[in-house]
Amino acid sequence: TGRLNKEEIKSREKSGEIKTGLFSAEPIELGGKKCMILVITDITEQVKAKEALRESEEKFSKAFQASPISLSISRLSDGTFLEVNESFLREKGYTREEVIGHSADDINIRINQTVFNNSMQMLQEKGRIHNEQIQYRTKSGRIRTGLMSAEIINIGNEACMLILNNDITR
Repeated sequence: TGRLNKEEIKSREKSGEIKTGLFSAEPIELGGKKCMILVITDITEQVKAKEALRESEEKFSKAFQASPISLSISRLSDGTFLEVNESFLREKGYTREEVIGHSADDINIRINQTVFNNSMQMLQEKGRIHNEQIQYRTKSGRIRTGLMSAEIINIGNEACMLILNNDITR
């Protein structure tokens, strides 16, 4: 087409540093001569920030999934599970499909509503709770005891809970 609009390019500065830019070119005519307007917008810092964010998300995801302790992320507003790790699924006996998009009430994990309500009130007041003893029910109906820690986190501008549950039944 004879034009370019925001094509990402790499260029080397005189110092040797590699920069990333958005390159745009538009043909024009000046004084009867065909010319080209060239614009390069330096986006090096934005690209570096995006890569750092991707690396941070990857580290969190790997640590979350590899943890031997049961971990879950759920919405604070309604308790819907957004993510759980393999330890959560193994410990509670559910599949990912049975948990994601459902709440603890939906899958009947919660045993004592009063203890849960007190924990949620403390979580909302302090932003975190640490080693609160709870009981929960597995899919098979077994009653287990755990130490629950939780913290409020924001995901996509929505308040969520990151919950760690360490089974201490034994």
